[in-house]
Amino acid sequence: MIKNRFVLLFLQVFFLISFSTLSQPSDEVSTLLDELDDAICVNNEKAELLIKSILQKFKANPPSKVESRFYSIMAYYKYCTGEMDSSIFYFKNSAQVASTYNDPGQAGRMINNAANLFEIGSQLDSSLIYYDSALFFADFAKDTSLIGSVLIGKGIVFQLLGLLNESLINYQEAEKLEEHLDVMLSARLNRYTILLDHFPDQMNYEELFESFELARSNSLEQHQASLIQFIGNRQRILGEYKSAHSYYDQGIELANNLGRPDLTAFMFVGKGKTALDENLIEQAIVFLDSGRILSESNQLTTPLIQVYTALSKAYLQIGELKKCLEFSKKAIEISESHGQKEIVTNAYENMAKAYALLGKHELAFEYQQLFTEKSQEILDQQKSEQLTFLQTKYETEKITNERNLAEERATVAEATSRQNLTLFIAAVVVAFLIIISAMFYFSKLKQAKKTEIIALELRESQQRLALEKQYRDSELKALKAQMNPHFIFNVLNSIQEFIVLNKKDLASDYLSMFAELIRSYLHFSNSGSISLRDEVDTLEKYLKLETLRFEDTFSYDLQVDEGIYPEEFQIPTMIIQPYVENAIKHGLFHKSGDRKLTVAFTKPETDLIQCIITDNGIGRANAKKRNEAKGNTHKSFAMEATASRLELYNEKSKNKIGIETIDLIGEDQEALGTQVILTIPLIA
Repeated sequence: MIKNRFVLLFLQVFFLISFSTLSQPSDEVSTLLDELDDAICVNNEKAELLIKSILQKFKANPPSKVESRFYSIMAYYKYCTGEMDSSIFYFKNSAQVASTYNDPGQAGRMINNAANLFEIGSQLDSSLIYYDSALFFADFAKDTSLIGSVLIGKGIVFQLLGLLNESLINYQEAEKLEEHLDVMLSARLNRYTILLDHFPDQMNYEELFESFELARSNSLEQHQASLIQFIGNRQRILGEYKSAHSYYDQGIELANNLGRPDLTAFMFVGKGKTALDENLIEQAIVFLDSGRILSESNQLTTPLIQVYTALSKAYLQIGELKKCLEFSKKAIEISESHGQKEIVTNAYENMAKAYALLGKHELAFEYQQLFTEKSQEILDQQKSEQLTFLQTKYETEKITNERNLAEERATVAEATSRQNLTLFIAAVVVAFLIIISAMFYFSKLKQAKKTEIIALELRESQQRLALEKQYRDSELKALKAQMNPHFIFNVLNSIQEFIVLNKKDLASDYLSMFAELIRSYLHFSNSGSISLRDEVDTLEKYLKLETLRFEDTFSYDLQVDEGIYPEEFQIPTMIIQPYVENAIKHGLFHKSGDRKLTVAFTKPETDLIQCIITDNGIGRANAKKRNEAKGNTHKSFAMEATASRLELYNEKSKNKIGIETIDLIGEDQEALGTQVILTIPLIA
């Protein structure tokens, strides 16, 4: 089979790599793509002009997610023009772009299309590799409809390779997706073709009629037409000729409405064979000729082989031996060139009988011998396939029964274990209660006062430990808030953009700055206090990195009063940065135009420092409305952690940290921004 499975891994890794940031397609490009979609396979001249126009738009603007759709349309265009290699190329490009923009469903569909083309081109090994890759993306996207389509595609390839057992396994897996009726019926139809040709005793005709009713009641006409053919064949085999003709006639009408000449041809073949079974030879030839004309004009290989074989039998029965030989040879020639041996076996027998009637006994013997050899070869193959099928079914049932038995034993063992555990816990609890009651009784009698003092000291000690633990947890939360994953992602994404744009110096500078900032956070996270100089330097690094997100539309100003000596003053660590981040995230991020942030340090009193954070953002009221409109009621983790830490700090400190939030309102009651004033006592 396929040994180079590393090719599949390469495809998956290749399609999952992302290189650029998301940008939205312009309305103009989207409109052009809609026009191109309508023009392909209809007006090639217009399609070529639209393609040139779209490519010009791509040159003028950065590539975006819309590329995936463009490559997809190009793939269908190349398919319509018969350029299969180019079509596969564009499907792969479409998948790569879709993967880049985190759309595994689209990527899987495009790879599945490429696999279909490899299958049409008889490149079955490549087709299986691409089907496996498409299945990977379909599983990742949890797209059950695509999963079913891929499983059916794999089943068809295995069927073409003669691996019928693997083919049936894939079809049966696809049939389990009952929520997608179209997929389930497609899988059943493909399974029926194998069962009817190779394992007729395994065919469930009740299910066949059930499938037909499902297709009819849900207006799935394609499936309905194919199922009618199966039902007609069954009625013909049972000798219900009138019923068979009725089903075939329904099938012809439905296939014509669907524009499916292949299905129409099969229906005429069925009517012709039914007429032959009825010994209505002239009618049979009329039906078969209708199927022949359709098959020849549309180059339909399988129907042609069946038509030619049936015609050779019809002409043999009425004694037109030349025509019998002519159609037998045509059937054999097509079957040998396309590897379809089974349906042409009777053509060898018809030739043997025709040559015998012509008195050419040597040729009659030769073709009779060929008929015997071909029949034996097919019989041996069918027996082998049936044995493999039955063996697999037996092993599957055996494994299922063993698993069920093991599950039952495990259930019993688990129930027993739970019962024993319950009894043990009950005994321990009773014993524990008795011991505690006895200890409490005697200690109350002998050491009531001592117990009370010890209990009081214990409670105080637990409270201190709990308070200290909360304080440490608060510090860790504050550190986590400062190392915001979204902030880190945005900084790294911007650094990546500098690298892609070959701005290596800028990328290096910002990467160094980012490393220094992380090092500073980690360094000061274990300290109870930090110098004002270190706090200002850390904020400077943080704000420089934040400017990457806003490019030229964001500016900041860090101010320290002349009467303040930053190196001499100590303040609690990790207090200011979350409020600065909050001003940027909720105030400035959603503001259009210039965005400005000011952080000013003043000293209103000897032992106090004031940090005034002022932004010209959209204001708290607008930010709240925006979040409510988006259904976002989640509170900021950073602000909750900082508020908790301030509360704990103020509980254990005489000098409290004060916070005041002021909404800046203009004369017309429009929001001009927000101001936060932190009053921080200096640490000696």
